[in-house]
Amino acid sequence: MDKRQIQRQIERTKKHIADYEARQDNLSVHGYWSLGYYQGKLTAMEDALDDIEEAELVATHEIAKRIFTDIFAKSRYDGQNISIHRNVITEIAKSYGIEVK
Repeated sequence: MDKRQIQRQIERTKKHIADYEARQDNLSVHGYWSLGYYQGKLTAMEDALDDIEEAELVATHEIAKRIFTDIFAKSRYDGQNISIHRNVITEIAKSYGIEVK
């Protein structure tokens, strides 16, 4: 299940919860069980979505570190300034699937 599917499932589950909460005065034991089930399901899906977003952030950070390392390795340092040609940066970015205009 990808991020978009989880988000859609979260929205549907919230609708179920709202429906059960709107009828809370008339719920049977089974209705309360269903309400608890949907609340637990919502919590689990939100946790999964948080994990996916955190993994995306970590992956983005790791790619940024690798790009910086590659750029630094191909640059020239004269003791005070680092210089690198724009074409080298473009080439490195493309190797990571980043479109440069």
